[in-house]
Amino acid sequence: EISAGVDRTFFAILDKAFCRDDKRTYLRLMPRLTPIDVAVFPLLSNKNELKERARALYKSLLDHGLEAFYDESGSIGRRYARVDEIGCPLAITVDFESLEKKDVTLRERDSTRQERVSIERIDEEVRSRLWACRPPT
Repeated sequence: EISAGVDRTFFAILDKAFCRDDKRTYLRLMPRLTPIDVAVFPLLSNKNELKERARALYKSLLDHGLEAFYDESGSIGRRYARVDEIGCPLAITVDFESLEKKDVTLRERDSTRQERVSIERIDEEVRSRLWACRPPT
C-alpha cells in the first residue's frame, strides 16, 4: 500500500535544506518556505541610537507586509547564526555607519555576502532578493 503524507514531505524538505560546513549550520530553505523574510539587528545592543533605528526599520518592514524578526540579544555573530539555523534568507544590520549615511548592511544567508543598501531602498531590495529566489506561481 502506498502511503504519503505531509510529515514525510516536510521531513524530506528539511533534510534536503539542512546544511553544515566547517563554520556554520544553516537551513537553506527557499524563501517561500521560510517563516521569516528578513531579520533586523542593531550591531550593538547597548547603544540606544542603534536600537531605535533598528526597531524603526523593523516596524517599517512589518508595515510594508514583510515577515520580519527583530533581535538584539547576544553578539552579532550569534544573531546571524540563529537566523541562519531557522532558514531566514536575509538579515539587516544597523551600525554606526547607518546613522551617518542612512544605509544598512544587508546579508544573504547562503553566501554570507554583505553589502550596503540605502534605508530608503531596503524594502524594495529585500523584496527583489526574495522574489529572485522564488519560482513563478
